[in-house]
Amino acid sequence: MVGRSIALFAVLRMLSYSQTGSVQGRIVDPIGAVIPNADVELRTSPDGTLGQITRTDLSGRFSFTAVAPGTYELLVSPQGFNRHSESIKVTEGQEIDLPPISLAVAPIGGCDQPPPELPRIDLEATKSGETLLDGAVVGTGGEFVAGVTITLSSVGKKTRQRKMVTGRWGRFSFIGVTPGMYSLRATRYGYADFVIDRFEIKAGQRTHIVDSLEMLNCLKGLRCEPNRKIHAVVLCL
Repeated sequence: MVGRSIALFAVLRMLSYSQTGSVQGRIVDPIGAVIPNADVELRTSPDGTLGQITRTDLSGRFSFTAVAPGTYELLVSPQGFNRHSESIKVTEGQEIDLPPISLAVAPIGGCDQPPPELPRIDLEATKSGETLLDGAVVGTGGEFVAGVTITLSSVGKKTRQRKMVTGRWGRFSFIGVTPGMYSLRATRYGYADFVIDRFEIKAGQRTHIVDSLEMLNCLKGLRCEPNRKIHAVVLCL
């Protein structure tokens, strides 16, 4: 009797699977590289009820099994890429293997925003007569950002660039700077560059960038274009 029940259960299970279908596919970026760990949902259409959810594996593949016949909306939501949706109709016993789904890179917050107001620069004579430049780097929440490479380059002259890395309090300082016109770039992986195209450093003066350089976060693994492109700065004399 027990054996007969088990056999009946196996038959019913096989019948139920024969009445359902499956959906599988692969998610790639614009150059064909696979996108792992992307959320993929299968929702019934048109009410949008969630049927199944999964994530792509390390090869960018996903798979839904035991899908009841019907019309579904496939939703793909990977981090750093545009979302994708498409309608899929599953018939009884149908095995759907979709062509690769190519997703465009999503816009990175901060990279397409307009420049802020020009940062203010104060000039004051130094007691030692030295010429120096200093300032600080902060994040969007006002926190100091350490590990930022500050590059100071002379404009119009072939002189060696000067570089330093901000410390714990996000500060930077260049001492013994040759007077002249300069550009400054702040860079750190995971942040949009902060660029000041042109400003003047005067002899015997402390050139202090009053407004901290605010660096916006980029998505991990991607590099923003400079989000701060400033052609001049206000000198507070």
